[in-house]
Amino acid sequence: MAPIRLVSLCTSAAWGGLEMNVRILQSRFREWSRSAGIILQPGTPLEQAAVDFDLAVIGTDAVRKHHAITRIGHLRKGLRQIDAGALIVHRSQDLPLAVALTRSLRWPLIYMQHMQVGKTKRDVIHRWLFGHIDVWATPLELLRQQALVKTTLREDQMMLVVQGIDTNWYADAPDRQTAREQLGLPSDQWLAGVIGRFDRLKGQHVAIEALARVRETDPTAGLLLVGEATAGEGTAYEESLRRRINELGLIDAIYWRPWQEDVRVAYSALDCLALTSFSETYGMVTLEGMASRLPVIGTDAGGTSEIIVDRESGLLVPPNESAVLADALVRVRTEPTRAASLGETAQQRVASRYSLHCEKREWAAVFDRLGI
Repeated sequence: MAPIRLVSLCTSAAWGGLEMNVRILQSRFREWSRSAGIILQPGTPLEQAAVDFDLAVIGTDAVRKHHAITRIGHLRKGLRQIDAGALIVHRSQDLPLAVALTRSLRWPLIYMQHMQVGKTKRDVIHRWLFGHIDVWATPLELLRQQALVKTTLREDQMMLVVQGIDTNWYADAPDRQTAREQLGLPSDQWLAGVIGRFDRLKGQHVAIEALARVRETDPTAGLLLVGEATAGEGTAYEESLRRRINELGLIDAIYWRPWQEDVRVAYSALDCLALTSFSETYGMVTLEGMASRLPVIGTDAGGTSEIIVDRESGLLVPPNESAVLADALVRVRTEPTRAASLGETAQQRVASRYSLHCEKREWAAVFDRLGI
């Protein structure tokens, strides 16, 4: 008997970690003969990504802002014509539509948690919505506990499912010298890096202030910033970063490079990865840096606090504390043996807990529970 295939639902018009993970998950489901496509809004970056990766796009004419719920019948008809039997919803905003569809189709409903639960959601409406979720898939124990406290979800609805990293992902990455040549970076400068979209909550300004402190005693240290402005939010934050860099006299010490599809080149060019976000739900960049065997400094907030074991597989610092971050950078810079040990242990931790093998095993457990 062929395995039941799954449809993802994500009507987001943005392009960030959540939307990237929707595309990645459906690509993996296809490898496991489980993918039936993605329900999404037309004209969005997610639609383009689905097309680029040859993933099926389902019912796009029925999912438009303001009237998606009113077109349930049209969308349901389209779904009945494909070989699928379960739905994964990725955003709380899409949960009403997901419940309506799965109730009418008699499909199991999986909620894949990508974001932390903010406000408490224990009212009558949320109780009804959460009651129709068969499996709440969450990648971290911290997030599971948070959801149990702030929602009416039950223990028996919860399952841990990581968003895994292929342990061979970094195997054929370029060496440090080659990577720096490709990025036009100095070959002999010590470089920390921040990788991610330019957004105040990502904290690139904290890294800049920290570098200024580091260079008071080590004027050879540098910083690589890889990313682009958040889609649809303008460039005001990026411009403020550039002004501050100029004020601090760091123009020749900080390097800007755009986001690139093969981000392994950036990791290979670095001596240390800094995660300066005020809080990350999960943090794929964290896992990628660890898988790259880099010493990683992360903020002690959100999911990063669980992913990194402080002083074993990385260093944790308080968010928005440039002085503490500077101290951690100096420790990594001046203790190369310790830095190498942190990177080695980080890579081992990813392989043992956050690998693609772990993800596949945990999804298999979900499918077994649902009988699909």
